[in-house]
Amino acid sequence: MKKTFLFIVCYLFAAAYGQGSGKALNFDGSGYIGVPSFSFDNRDFAVSMWATNGGVGSGQIENLWGSGYTGGNQDVEFVILDNGTPYMQVRDASFSIVAVSTTTRVDDGAWHHLVFMRQGNVFSMYVDGNLSGSATRALGDVDATGAQARIGDLSLLTGRRLTGRLDEVRVWSRALSQDEIRHKMTERLTGTEPGLVAYYRMDEGTDNTCPGGQDVCDASGNGNHGVKFY
Repeated sequence: MKKTFLFIVCYLFAAAYGQGSGKALNFDGSGYIGVPSFSFDNRDFAVSMWATNGGVGSGQIENLWGSGYTGGNQDVEFVILDNGTPYMQVRDASFSIVAVSTTTRVDDGAWHHLVFMRQGNVFSMYVDGNLSGSATRALGDVDATGAQARIGDLSLLTGRRLTGRLDEVRVWSRALSQDEIRHKMTERLTGTEPGLVAYYRMDEGTDNTCPGGQDVCDASGNGNHGVKFY
């Protein structure tokens, strides 16, 4: 039983894939990483990651990120839609929704750099350093701190957990310029960059733990370590 369990864990989260100079974590559609909730309450933010969709041609939604309020109102969601394009949705306490979509496909099995961002009333997505979709809309309170944030799944809605690989997942409490995006997407951060709230290098194997016993380490120094659920 223990050997079987260990094999499942290794298969789901083995850091055996390279992206840039680092490694990456593999998701097989049955697990996710739970991280502390982050407040996006009426502020700019950016979430960036390298991703590759393992379910090429599957025609199913692949969840990348989800954080939501336990009352069921406010949430922030990033997915790869069943047509292979990234999608961003942010919902406030009054159920007002802003959605950002694009025609840029990222389901070709190659690595793509994705950024989901808010700057004032502008919500935008960048794919491989290029602006790929945006929407302008004033939203009220988007707290999204009452529920655990998830990497590779959504917090409030049921759906397909990610089948693919993720690397260099970063959470910022500010917006990023296009120059910053293009510069930082190819470099390993120090963890002390201004506005960096959480930094998951995704280098951990099954035998690595962070301070406190968590599974996925936050390299920003803010202690927002993640736990694997499978």
